Amino acid sequence: MVRPVRRLQGGTEQRPRGGRVRAVPQCGEGPVAAAVALRAVLPWTTALTDLQRGLPGEWLDRIEARPN
Repeated sequence: MVRPVRRLQGGTEQRPRGGRVRAVPQCGEGPVAAAVALRAVLPWTTALTDLQRGLPGEWLDRIEARPN
């Protein structure tokens, strides 16, 4: 029988009969969270690569016109 021991970062820690400890990932952790984080970062990285390539003048005017 497996019973929950305590909650740690990374999921619910469960202790099987043998005494070994394994972390069970919770919903939203792991690949799903990584994909969501990557999707949040991608627009910024593409914008930075566009800046490195050199943007058309109207884009540069828009960026300079924005208040900080």
